[in-house]
Amino acid sequence: MATKFKLKGKIQVLYYKAGKVFIAYAQALDLSSCGSTFDEADKNLEEAINILFEECDERGTLENVLANCGWESRSERGMRVWSPPAVIGQKEIGIAACAFACCESRPERPVPLS
Repeated sequence: MATKFKLKGKIQVLYYKAGKVFIAYAQALDLSSCGSTFDEADKNLEEAINILFEECDERGTLENVLANCGWESRSERGMRVWSPPAVIGQKEIGIAACAFACCESRPERPVPLS
């Protein structure tokens, strides 16, 4: 099934390392992949994105998937154009999960990390 719309813009990819595995995550598509090197994880994510688009296009579900991932559509020269959600910020926050799992009694509020 050939779709009559286009995708426009760029998506942000976050990279993580978990042990010896590199993870590439595209939040705008809620899709990730991994590899034994950074480049392999990147290549595998690109392949996964292409497969996602191809499979959704064949099933006629790509517009629904994009809408569910927060993409916005608009009409441009008689064609529907989809744009990914804009990243407006990013920050790291400390977590204190061990404060609950390691203690016999749960504290009233999380213990801040130093």
